[in-house]
Amino acid sequence: MAIGLLFIMAGIYLSHVRFTSDPIINPDVYKYKNVVIGAFLMFYIGVMNGTGSVVTGYMTNVLGFDPVLNALTHLAILFGLCISIPLSTYLLFKRIYLATIWVIGFACYGFYHMILFFRFYPGIDSTDFFVPLVFKGLGMGFLFPVSLLYISEGVPPILSTSRMMTGIISQAVFASLLGSAILGTFITNMNIQHKTGLSQQLSEVNKMAENQLETYKRNFLYMGLSDAEAQKKAEKSLSNQTAQASILLAYKDIYLVMSAICFFPILIILLFKLWRRPIGRVEVEPIPI
Repeated sequence: MAIGLLFIMAGIYLSHVRFTSDPIINPDVYKYKNVVIGAFLMFYIGVMNGTGSVVTGYMTNVLGFDPVLNALTHLAILFGLCISIPLSTYLLFKRIYLATIWVIGFACYGFYHMILFFRFYPGIDSTDFFVPLVFKGLGMGFLFPVSLLYISEGVPPILSTSRMMTGIISQAVFASLLGSAILGTFITNMNIQHKTGLSQQLSEVNKMAENQLETYKRNFLYMGLSDAEAQKKAEKSLSNQTAQASILLAYKDIYLVMSAICFFPILIILLFKLWRRPIGRVEVEPIPI
């Protein structure tokens, strides 16, 4: 449905541009190949960056962390940015190849997701998120500046607004909304599958589950419930125990998939020997002050 609405909105906007002398996004900007590729890169980076909301939701809703503690934990991203942005700027100033910075950035995002895949376990603490979030900050600092410069490369100043809006919409609108919808759907489906699989193991064959069920039942009988009510509540309590385990497995799945998505561009860049050159000429309109 979201993809269908995307095409409808694009058609409406193209009709609007046909009868507008000064559109916000001039379609002529897409005649430049780097704008099209840069918009896709911004979308790709936005999707990778969107998994941060998954971590925040997990810390708050599943682990029950305090929001202030979440904010302090995410200062690790700022620490990574303080390292990567000056370093990437210096490398660009020294005319390093674009491919080198992109490989470093995608690798940092890949390590961010891979470390979190191994960190999702029962009893995870807030300190366990510090190192992966530092890698996320490093990835952001390496990828965003070079992508913003690449999408601006060779575009005349008259189209700089169209180029800027293309990058913003690709990352902040399409990647955030469509990416969040895909991630949320994936997590929900995997959570249901894992919960179903775990619930199927709660049978008489599983002695540990049977002993736990009897313990719950005795507790409810001690509280004065009837045998039928105690049995029902004991089964519900045992089933609820699988909820956190299933969501834990679902988050591990999404971060394993995202780590593969992050490392995949590195393979493409190295395999096809792309962007083995420094950044070219970038012209923008002056700030109207």
